[in-house]
Amino acid sequence: MENTSKLHDLLSISVYAALLAGNEIMKIYTSDNFGTTHKADQSPLTIADINANNIITEKLQKPVFQSYQRKLLMKITAKENRGTMFGL
Repeated sequence: MENTSKLHDLLSISVYAALLAGNEIMKIYTSDNFGTTHKADQSPLTIADINANNIITEKLQKPVFQSYQRKLLMKITAKENRGTMFGL
């Protein structure tokens, strides 16, 4: 039950971050200035892209995400080390 609750929290934060980012994108696209630059590969990069990325990144820095990421990394590392001198 606890895992289901944590997954619900992660999903809620993710959806909230996506909605906030979407709103930011629409604000920029309805303005007169997209502020377009180009990445190293010459693909376009707008102010909307940067702002949306910043919003999502900030929301995913919540402790619940950081804790989940640490646990997932530990599981992956344990699976990779199984059968080695570092594994159990």
